[in-house]
Amino acid sequence: MGFLAKPADERRGKPSSSGMERYSLCLGSFQLEQKTPAELRLGSSQYSLHGTKVAELVERLLNAKPTCASEHDRNFADVEAAVIEPDTTLRQQVVDDAMEMVRKTFSVVNEIGAFDPFDNGTLYLCENRLWSYDGSYSGKPDVLVVNSLSKTLIVIDHKSGWIKVPDAQNNHQIRANIALAVDKLNAATWTCIGAVIQPNLGKVGCNNHAWSTTTKETPSDLVNQYRLLASEVVDPANASNLKWSEKACRYCPARPNCDVVKNLFADVATLKMKPSNYQEALELCAVCKMVISDYESGAKAALEKDPTCVPGWALKPGNTVTKITKPALAFDAVKHAVSPSEFMACCTVALGKLTDAFAKGTGIKKSIARDELMSRIEPFTETKQNQPSLKPADLVPSQTEE
Repeated sequence: MGFLAKPADERRGKPSSSGMERYSLCLGSFQLEQKTPAELRLGSSQYSLHGTKVAELVERLLNAKPTCASEHDRNFADVEAAVIEPDTTLRQQVVDDAMEMVRKTFSVVNEIGAFDPFDNGTLYLCENRLWSYDGSYSGKPDVLVVNSLSKTLIVIDHKSGWIKVPDAQNNHQIRANIALAVDKLNAATWTCIGAVIQPNLGKVGCNNHAWSTTTKETPSDLVNQYRLLASEVVDPANASNLKWSEKACRYCPARPNCDVVKNLFADVATLKMKPSNYQEALELCAVCKMVISDYESGAKAALEKDPTCVPGWALKPGNTVTKITKPALAFDAVKHAVSPSEFMACCTVALGKLTDAFAKGTGIKKSIARDELMSRIEPFTETKQNQPSLKPADLVPSQTEE
């Protein structure tokens, strides 16, 4: 788990804020998860593991207690070596994502304007598990920013992936974590703010704008709402209250053990192919694909341990990919036979890395370096848009977010 490993049983068998959206859609999912053997539960994807590494580095960076942005940049070199990732490309992605998360965290706090993000009285609490006052559920905000002088707390959710998440006001995880922070700090009269930071979406769906509790929905309202939901999901009467949907099943660790989901295959088979059935069919197919993927992932993991455990099936070796990691030295090795223009014609420029180098070379902020760079090289670029893909509507950015 990296250099900030946490005990596996820290949730104590209780509901967690990270599952609140799923619980609200399927009250029985928590109890089904508790009954599902560990070997059948969905494991962590490569994307969630990447997010964990980013979160660990963000925690190190924010705990360095910088007093200004420039000091933070100097501290960064001291902690980035802690990233445990043998693949240099993936390691650099972890470093880049963590740095961007921290910069945007400071930016969000500064934009809110309730207090100075670098003030001595401003605390950044990262990945601290909080418990409700009645012990009914817990959660770990990615970042909880606290300033007692201004009586303000900010819960920030960092998302390093590309799948759009609900904005702060409609984000059950953030709302539940605000409730936990209110319980922890006895902050029912404070200003409580939630924000989502998702840098990989760029300007699309990067919910940097904050949402604050109001007179219509007070911090105490959130506390009561999620204590009630936590009590409902552990109520034995709701054990069989299983309701499938693409959104409810998307991240459910008990999905491979859910009979309700498995029975959906028969429903797909009975649907007639006509436009009026598309909505129902797509919803059914989306969940069925998840189950198929679960079986394939499980079989692959089993075959990796024992190549003979699944009769009639084997793992096909992946393609071998060779890439030039040091193009300048590679050109020196072949320049007697290949001209510079011929060599460059064989190369593909990574715009992300070029943007970083351009920002460093010009001394301008990374946030504006991309636009400045593109204004200079646009005549030499070509932009193509891939064919649209079919996705649930909540995963597609709206036109107003573009």
